[in-house]
Amino acid sequence: MNDKSNKFWTWVLLSVFTPILTGVIIYYLTEGADLNSENPVTEPIQFYFLADTAFIKIDNAKNEIRKLKNLGYNQAGKFWLQDYPNLSNNPYYQVYVAKFSSRTSCIELLKSYIQRNQDAYCALASTNQNVSPDYFGSDSLQRSRNP
Repeated sequence: MNDKSNKFWTWVLLSVFTPILTGVIIYYLTEGADLNSENPVTEPIQFYFLADTAFIKIDNAKNEIRKLKNLGYNQAGKFWLQDYPNLSNNPYYQVYVAKFSSRTSCIELLKSYIQRNQDAYCALASTNQNVSPDYFGSDSLQRSRNP
């Protein structure tokens, strides 16, 4: 082959394979950076949340989140329970209605949300296993209304 032919085939190969290889490299580099991943890195160390349900399968959790958002609960999301050892060691995705910085704010939403889900509750998720989860559910609401 002559020099012109070599340059042509080099150009063809680079033109065809460079975008493919770039795409493959980008895919593998960003695979773990998905903001909706099972184990997000940006979660705070502790927060209150209004629990809806928990699922073993992530697809079930995502479907429940979609339902909640369609009902207007736009802050609905999920987290992996084992990331917060003060809650449970069970391999579940916890679906929550919303997250809060205070217990009082969580309980305010719980008061109306239990009409949709009697099993809903507020809890404190923490990466510190020694922190109390501070569970507060519909039974706690009943007791506080009827001392």
